[in-house]
Amino acid sequence: MNAGENRWNTSFVREFAKALDEIEKDEGPGALVTSSKDPKFFSNGLDLDWMQDPEGHPEGGDREVFGEEFMYLMGRIITLPIPSICAVNGHAFGAGFMLALSHDLRLMREDRGFLCANEMQLGFKIPRPELALFKHKIPANSFFETVQLSKRWTGEAAFAAGIVQGKGSFEELPEIAIKKAEELAPLAKDRKHYAAQKEMLYGENAAINLNHGPAHMLKNSKEFENKMIGCAAIILTGLAYKNEKQYLENGLNLLKNIIKSSIDNQGFPRSRNIRQLTFYLKYFIIIREWFKESQSLIPEYIDETIYYLGSSYAFIWQNIKQDIFFNGNFSSENKEFDQYLKRFGYTFKNQINELGGYAILKNKKIILAADIGSSPNKTFSNDYQAGALSFEIFSNEKKLISNAGYYADRNNKFNKLSRSTSLHCALTIEDYSSCNFIKHQKNLITDKGLKISKKNVVFENNYWKISGAHDGYLIKFGTIYEREIEFYPEQMKFIGYDKLFRKNSNKEIKFDIRFHLDPNSKVMKTQDNKSILIELDEEGWKFSCDNFDINIDNGLYFGNKNSYKENQNIFISGMNNEKEQIIKWEISKL
Repeated sequence: MNAGENRWNTSFVREFAKALDEIEKDEGPGALVTSSKDPKFFSNGLDLDWMQDPEGHPEGGDREVFGEEFMYLMGRIITLPIPSICAVNGHAFGAGFMLALSHDLRLMREDRGFLCANEMQLGFKIPRPELALFKHKIPANSFFETVQLSKRWTGEAAFAAGIVQGKGSFEELPEIAIKKAEELAPLAKDRKHYAAQKEMLYGENAAINLNHGPAHMLKNSKEFENKMIGCAAIILTGLAYKNEKQYLENGLNLLKNIIKSSIDNQGFPRSRNIRQLTFYLKYFIIIREWFKESQSLIPEYIDETIYYLGSSYAFIWQNIKQDIFFNGNFSSENKEFDQYLKRFGYTFKNQINELGGYAILKNKKIILAADIGSSPNKTFSNDYQAGALSFEIFSNEKKLISNAGYYADRNNKFNKLSRSTSLHCALTIEDYSSCNFIKHQKNLITDKGLKISKKNVVFENNYWKISGAHDGYLIKFGTIYEREIEFYPEQMKFIGYDKLFRKNSNKEIKFDIRFHLDPNSKVMKTQDNKSILIELDEEGWKFSCDNFDINIDNGLYFGNKNSYKENQNIFISGMNNEKEQIIKWEISKL
């Protein structure tokens, strides 16, 4: 590496990736040696000037994609199909330490330089992908000192602890590394087998340590988490070292950018990701508490952002105390987070019925939640699910009608499946999803997305209504889909109207409407085949549709993170050759 202090930005990541591309083009024996020409630094972490002002430093590249691309690069190095040796000739903190550990072997300068993971020293937890890397690559007796006690390792100490496998002077180190590379290169005679062994050690189903290895976790880490955690670290450094004012300034400028780019004016993430909402609220509160502990003036915009994020959190969770499965969400640990908020004296209220593209109506016994929001911009669509106009129903704190949930591992085929419209309580045409996804850097993002129109939310004592329409089927099928759900509390009855409006009806189309159920539900078709009975914790409900066939099908439920269960769903099927068609259905309590 020959970029001065080898600070990391997107351009540096991509140049490194290009070098790996060239290496991987070759076949047969080979080995990689990575070192720095700088006599003091192996790598001095993030490019802070670029992070603060990317427009002023365009040479650093697109900041928005940095976290994701950096993590993926580290995972790629771990599973490189040839032996890799890192010659650490100077200081390696943060990203530099990660780069060193991503190699098969490490050699280190014995007279100068430190290896250090200083997250605990700065006051925040090490992200799970990075923690997996440490656990796999650092001997057990030194692992705790490294990640929990933030120990600075010299070359001599790191060699004695087994973190590095060789040492030498600045002048000797390149020669030692090349000699070792020549010795190990024949192991990659069959690169496919060499890479396969690494996947067994560090991939999705790692054979050692954590269930998921560091390569898999780094490649599939969430960009928004990395960005926020990095921002918090810079701010904490600035608060801890008050003489180094640039750190606090850089961190706060980055924080402002996150607010401006990632959070809408209502205090909801532009991704419409519920888990992301909780994550942002948590870290903004952590940052505020750091300001209090350091007796520093808390910027007004931090308090303002916490207020709006907290109001959104109250709407989406605290008012109902139930997990709703829309757009990247699954069963949460929000009850523990509530205890955290209580401990620090944070209370939030919000009694509105619509926010962030969601509608939530409730009384003491029933909750009706629906996704009535347009798809997010493709930049924020990494976890978006094509469930526009889908809904969920809770009865006495039990989920009666449910979307199937979200499979978070983007490298697993279930991720794409969980994002499809058919895994939501909504209508599909010819088995197509309402929103098309395209591949982008190992992620699925929206192509053109969809727009919601005709939104209407009514909440009265004796009558509820949620309605809307979307254009997700307009281009391919010339069809607008509209849904209206009414609830009559006194009768405990839901009436739904799914409507298809077509520009022309020259070609017949097939539609399906699915209603997914909790895995604990039991269903049975009535003898006249006109209704389906649903039993949930001794509660009985009836689903009926007079004009179309209704059936029961088996499916998959992703309510718990990266796992699945079998469940059942009720579905209505039919053919349409009319310009306007209404499918009416009912769900009533027995």
